[in-house]
Amino acid sequence: MELHISSKDANLNAGQTRSRFGVDLLWNQLAGSNASPANGYEILVSSWSVPFTWYGMNSTNNVFTFLANSVAYAITIPLGTYSATSLASYLQTTMNAIAASESQVFTVVFDSASAKFVFTKASGTGTWALTKSQTGVAATAASPAVAGDYVTTCYRPLGFISDGTTTASSPLDGTATSANTVEILSTRVVNMMPIDRLHLEVNWPEVRSYDTRTHGHNESVAQMTPSGDWGSLLQYGGEHTTVFRCHALPSQLQVALVDGDGNEVNLNGHDWYFTITIYGLEGMTPMQNMSENKHDSTKDTARMNMRSTAYASIPTPAEDAPNRAYQGHAPAKSIQAFNGASLNPARGSNPFMSTI
Repeated sequence: MELHISSKDANLNAGQTRSRFGVDLLWNQLAGSNASPANGYEILVSSWSVPFTWYGMNSTNNVFTFLANSVAYAITIPLGTYSATSLASYLQTTMNAIAASESQVFTVVFDSASAKFVFTKASGTGTWALTKSQTGVAATAASPAVAGDYVTTCYRPLGFISDGTTTASSPLDGTATSANTVEILSTRVVNMMPIDRLHLEVNWPEVRSYDTRTHGHNESVAQMTPSGDWGSLLQYGGEHTTVFRCHALPSQLQVALVDGDGNEVNLNGHDWYFTITIYGLEGMTPMQNMSENKHDSTKDTARMNMRSTAYASIPTPAEDAPNRAYQGHAPAKSIQAFNGASLNPARGSNPFMSTI
């Protein structure tokens, strides 16, 4: 059986977003679905499509703070997709405009040879620095930021790395605060498309993954590395497919599209889709506990072989055609209770699902 879910199911009027939303799964409206297989289910993400329409500079990485003549300033970079050269040009123009009263002139250049930014105090005296955060920033007529406190978030696009601290007026790692400093060079190469991994999160009971970054479990059921051009449609190729096992089918799901840091990915009004394939387990090795829900290529291969063995007992492909749930395979016998139905939760058009 296949469960098709689209971000079109998001109830935007109820505070949901196209990147994080919930759906009701009305299994009781599907004939025969109350017959649960003896050994539970196996599920996997069999397809996943995401348009590459998020901005490289977004609300999670567009704040830049600095000192000019020991005075705090902040820039909120307009959301959008920038080249390294266009970002350097914007920063140079804006730094000089909002700090004009400090009698310091800055240049910002992208050095293509090293793939790093070079910030230079071209003229003027007094302390200056690229900083982790600033408090009590004053608004100016030329400033794209309002008065308040700001924390630098544009580390990756500028070629820096955060040490996790946000001490006000403290210089970015690898840089210095000094009246004598003339040039500041990015400590790392510039990364203008900082989302390097997409995660599909689904709060399916008993289904968990382990995240070495946070040292804990999360709800990521699939991962995809963006590899196309901006504006293209990214297709999940199963490069990180994991088979999960569970005892029961949930009545509700919360799904989310996030980056490697857990931030929602804003597709700027575009929709994304994914399919979960569900197998009923009859006559196979019983499930023990959710500790089996971790990626193990050897175990996953063994499970697929077990499925192939179980399918051999089904008489012919023609007889079982209505019950196929996955291309190239016939489902385990218990799936026959679902009559081969394919759940598609398109809001207002399908009797098996409604939006939470």
